[in-house]
Amino acid sequence: MAKGRPYLAFKLLATPNRDMFEFLKHYMRALLADSGSVLHRELRDNPGAGHGRAAQFSSGEPLLSYFFNDPHVSERLSIYKPVGDAANEELLALRREHDSDPNNLTADDHFREDGCWDSPLYAAIVFFDLMVTATLFGRIRHHMWLLYYEVLTTRMIENHDPRDRHTPSDSFYETRYTYFIYEMVSRCRDWILAVERLTDDAELFNIQNNDEYENHNIPKSAIICLARILLDVLTSSKLSESYKSRMSHLVFDTYFRLRRLNQTVFAEVLAKALRRGDPFDAEQDAAYRAALRTAYGTFDKIPHMMHSIRGGRAEDPLRDFEAIVFNQQPAA
Repeated sequence: MAKGRPYLAFKLLATPNRDMFEFLKHYMRALLADSGSVLHRELRDNPGAGHGRAAQFSSGEPLLSYFFNDPHVSERLSIYKPVGDAANEELLALRREHDSDPNNLTADDHFREDGCWDSPLYAAIVFFDLMVTATLFGRIRHHMWLLYYEVLTTRMIENHDPRDRHTPSDSFYETRYTYFIYEMVSRCRDWILAVERLTDDAELFNIQNNDEYENHNIPKSAIICLARILLDVLTSSKLSESYKSRMSHLVFDTYFRLRRLNQTVFAEVLAKALRRGDPFDAEQDAAYRAALRTAYGTFDKIPHMMHSIRGGRAEDPLRDFEAIVFNQQPAA
């Protein structure tokens, strides 16, 4: 059906029944696996969709329209599970076929601009972005299991083993896996920074100022996911130091972007999530904190040295960030 009559599935999914989720699992797995499927085609035809911006799909994209124009459909079908599980299973299968894993080739310009659209992993990443973005702008209070991004990051780092030994060790996209991880970090940032366009959604901003899960809140869930991805990146012995630094800088920049948007609570949640580290593994936690400090040492702080007066007190975002993340008290 996924190949011959892919849109017939909409009728089968319209009425809940006990076999629906089993069907959906096989249907989505088949769509992801086939680079010529309608799913890959519709994703390729909408490269600008997602990225933390609301989108409406036309009749020319029946599959994306079905799942995302009314995001309650995605929520009702728990569409995140078959897509996330299929991507995870693909990564496990690739681990068993290590020597032929195409994702350990370099992510050159051609791959990033065109070849990526044939990858089931990239399709899953983009699908999740569209799903989470639609849910966020649809005012649906569900995280849609966006933390699959962190699960996929862990698997990708496990599989990462550059096959092109001529690639410089400091190449940012040393493998396609490093490109996919970058894409997930970028899209997490987009979900977080989307708060700028949702200021009329008062409930969205009613969060606890801590690093604990609030599953009804997508930006906060994305913050925790982003921090966990960075933990995985910084504690890996497989990834280059330049990659670790640049990924860390993207996360640090998110904090300061939130401060410039006057979203201090979300910014502090991010800082506290970065401070958390790994409370269950002392050795890994120590490695993470050392790597985080190293990356912060190379971060360009000059653009963020803004001082302002708000509520009668001076604000210094750099000082605030360092105080929370590194428990670093300002000099007297």
